Amino acid sequence: MSAEQSPLVAIMMPSMNHERFVVEAVESVFAQGYPNICVVICDDASTDSNYARLQELASRLPIVLLKNEVRQGIVKTLNRCYAECADADYFYGLASDDIMQPGMIKACIAEFTRWPKAGMLLGSHLNIDADGKPMSEARVLGSARQIKLQSPFERFLPSFQFHRGEFTRAAYPLNEAMMGEDMYLFSFCILSKFEVVQTDIPFIRRRLHGGNASQSQAYVTSTETEWRYFPDSADKQRKMRVSHQRHMLCCLGLPNASKARFIPVFREMGWSWHYAAFRLSFLTPVRWGFSFVRWLIQALR
Repeated sequence: MSAEQSPLVAIMMPSMNHERFVVEAVESVFAQGYPNICVVICDDASTDSNYARLQELASRLPIVLLKNEVRQGIVKTLNRCYAECADADYFYGLASDDIMQPGMIKACIAEFTRWPKAGMLLGSHLNIDADGKPMSEARVLGSARQIKLQSPFERFLPSFQFHRGEFTRAAYPLNEAMMGEDMYLFSFCILSKFEVVQTDIPFIRRRLHGGNASQSQAYVTSTETEWRYFPDSADKQRKMRVSHQRHMLCCLGLPNASKARFIPVFREMGWSWHYAAFRLSFLTPVRWGFSFVRWLIQALR
């Protein structure tokens, strides 16, 4: 299929302090052999040689290279990337320390033709260490199926989302007051007309290393969600309540210190059996029981 016949796929890559990994990440995009891609990379004021590596890549590969002179964070950086490729047919956000699996783009486009109402595809990934050695398989999924996404806490990271253009254009530009984009995109999908499809497509090799943490401590410890960025409505309130109830169940086996900060948030949803179970889980024997059940479910999978 020629470039003229192929849908345009935009790869958006925010990049910061990944001098050791960024070349392999970018080259994995072009190794796809897909004929019609727009690769937009924005360096977010790196303090290492990351930007120099990107300049070298830009001298031999057709990429759009941007640079933030002052650190802007993930949301503003993604918005800069999006502004350069807003008319694409499909979008994928690739972390600059991860590696695309061979044939991923073609497989995703073929899958989208089977699911005309899908706005987002989810895939699997292989965890690798800093040297590229396999660590564990994660998010291994069965055959493609629509899932009823009900909570942004059902965490699939942005690197595991392949978006249809209509979905991306409806969600972007992101509200720059946000600290992160992943929960917003899931919340948006829950409130939108778009379906979410789980696939068995291997998306990436996800690199786990000491430099993964891009989120601030304020974001990691925050109890706020991205629901506040959407207009209020009865449907929003209903879906937000379901989302929080599902989150309560996900918290049951966690250490008390990790979940105590959510008490005021969950209390606002009113009493339910979900909230009763959440409060009971602070009792040590009950929490141990929930932790065992959670382990058993994961083991059986």
